[in-house]
Amino acid sequence: MESKQYEYVLTFNAENDIDEAFGYIAEELANPGAAESFAEALEEKLEELCRTPKLGREVSNDFLRRDDVRMVHVKNYLLYYLIDEEDDKIVVLNVIYSGRDQDEILKHI
Repeated sequence: MESKQYEYVLTFNAENDIDEAFGYIAEELANPGAAESFAEALEEKLEELCRTPKLGREVSNDFLRRDDVRMVHVKNYLLYYLIDEEDDKIVVLNVIYSGRDQDEILKHI
């Protein structure tokens, strides 16, 4: 039995988050090797989510306005996403540094 393959899409916020993370690591931390490692880990995690969408844990938080958000770790970052069963897509909402105030982030998802 062949399993269903999903595709991922990045929201505008997720694209900005990834650009900021990559830029911060490469330029502010002056570590382009670590930035490349982050990019590779992110791509691997997205491919894994496309094969196994329910890999991430469901996020339960009083500040979250939705009940269908999931989260996985990618190095020092948290990737928040939704599963769009109808269109077979993983919708990446945000990719946020894990040291940030996640409650504040979740208010805006």
